[in-house]
Amino acid sequence: MFPANVQEEPTCERGSPVPILDVSASRELSRAVLPLALRESPAPYPEHLGPALQPEPAPEKEPPLETGEKQKPAPQHSCLSAATDKDRSLQKVLLAFSPKLLAEQLNLMDVLKTVAVMNESLPAEFILLGFADRPWLELPLFILLLITYPMAMMGNIIIILVSKLEPRLHSPMYFFLINLSFLDVSYTTSTVPQMLFNLGSSKRTISYLGCAVQLYVFHVMGATECLLLGIMSFDRYMAICRPLHYTLIMNQHLCLLLASIMWLTGVILVFSEATLTLQLPLCGVNKLDHFFCEISVLIKTSCGEKEANELAVSLISTFLLAFPLCLILFSYGSIGHTVLKIKSSGGSKKALGTCSSHLIVVSLFYGPAIILYLQPPSSISRDQPKFMALFYGVMTPTLNPFIYTLRNKDVKRALTKLLKRAGSSKFSLGT
Repeated sequence: MFPANVQEEPTCERGSPVPILDVSASRELSRAVLPLALRESPAPYPEHLGPALQPEPAPEKEPPLETGEKQKPAPQHSCLSAATDKDRSLQKVLLAFSPKLLAEQLNLMDVLKTVAVMNESLPAEFILLGFADRPWLELPLFILLLITYPMAMMGNIIIILVSKLEPRLHSPMYFFLINLSFLDVSYTTSTVPQMLFNLGSSKRTISYLGCAVQLYVFHVMGATECLLLGIMSFDRYMAICRPLHYTLIMNQHLCLLLASIMWLTGVILVFSEATLTLQLPLCGVNKLDHFFCEISVLIKTSCGEKEANELAVSLISTFLLAFPLCLILFSYGSIGHTVLKIKSSGGSKKALGTCSSHLIVVSLFYGPAIILYLQPPSSISRDQPKFMALFYGVMTPTLNPFIYTLRNKDVKRALTKLLKRAGSSKFSLGT
């Protein structure tokens, strides 16, 4: 409503700066403020406005002292002493008609000036400290990432191709497995290349835009994977506990609906929280004590009021951890109860074999998160969140393809079939 061209003047007696408006801003302010001030005036406008608007006669200047001493300035009102001659008249009008309105106007100018300072405090880039205090860990970490990242990419892409190209694997279980592999590829790619670049060079920076993109992608993929693990446990529950109704209930329409709900929920929750986090003022601080941009790290680095952001992060994290975990516990509790009723050992082994891979993946993904969030904040060391992030952000996506391929005969059979087909086609082309 009011212009933001504010000039900073000396402080009042209380020590707070008095923002002063220039001439054009004073005219616009008078048009907006005088009608409001007149509402608080006890008498009609013509009777009271006239004297208040008359400029005060300029005080006569006293002749300088002959002794050479400097004349002391006459005392003025402490809150108006910093105003210029052009703007003091407007403040006197406001003070005469509505002191409350004048105070609110000064506070509003303080807020606008603070917002301008906050906007200017956004850094052009961030410095990712990582293990800056432990440089001897950087070379082993660089070698580890250089080995695990290609393995994670290759393993998850192979699972996607095998599940899509083999008709026998066109089932709900492998439909969700394709989603899991895609999430792992995106999850890892959002952080590991930047980490490899920073560890392999002396540059440890990431642009503000790159940090924002990394923040969105990393957390959207992580939140969606939490929900996906719960949906996959429900699929195993339907396959073992309701085998006669499995194909009828878990049809293509329901699978697409569950996947859409899963993706939309992850995107909405993360986008809302990440957007609020990026709006926090940083006050010129551009050092992040982590390997990549994370919501909790940015909240900790910010200098503004962050209680609402911390509460939102706690609520969203609790939902993303508790809801899928409750669904997983319910599903596998029912599966265990059903397996105990199976009399044949072959049937029980087959049922447990289909669930063991998923249970291992759930343990690897939820284990570090549960350990980290259940500890009291005072017992969490400075580097513990970094090691946890490396585990569930790098190691878990690397191990998932091997867990599903080594313990799943259908995947191994389909992979062998595709390799033989590729070898035969290559041999035929060579001849």
